[in-house]
Amino acid sequence: HSGAILLIYDVTNRESFANLDDWLLKARKLSSTEHIYLLGNKVDLVGKRQVSEKEHVRYVEENGLKGGMFGSAKTGENIVRMFYKIAGETVGIQLTEYELAFHDKVLTAHITTNDTQDDARNEWADEIEKQDMEAERRKNSTFGCD
Repeated sequence: HSGAILLIYDVTNRESFANLDDWLLKARKLSSTEHIYLLGNKVDLVGKRQVSEKEHVRYVEENGLKGGMFGSAKTGENIVRMFYKIAGETVGIQLTEYELAFHDKVLTAHITTNDTQDDARNEWADEIEKQDMEAERRKNSTFGCD
């Protein structure tokens, strides 16, 4: 038996939002809890957002969910706050905004990978590197180092 259920989707991926109906159906089939919440994740990727706040709020209201919020697992934004809010409500304690504000600190995790691909690269960086390499080639050919 679940005390609470948290449905999480990626705000940068419309398909993950569309799949919520299936997940909600399964959650309601397997649990009788009224404490079902919706979390829109990856809000740190502002420019890639595909699901609006309005759509999120409408989904919460139309499906009778207990609440909805946004957060970022990467930056930690609203993650700890959300768990305290849900845990409190599940046991009948309504935490105040003041009490929840103690959990607003954004957590930072340093993750190292063995991936040799540079995630920060973009077309602009590639163009600069190309220009630098061309300038270096011209410089070397001028001095007979070719």
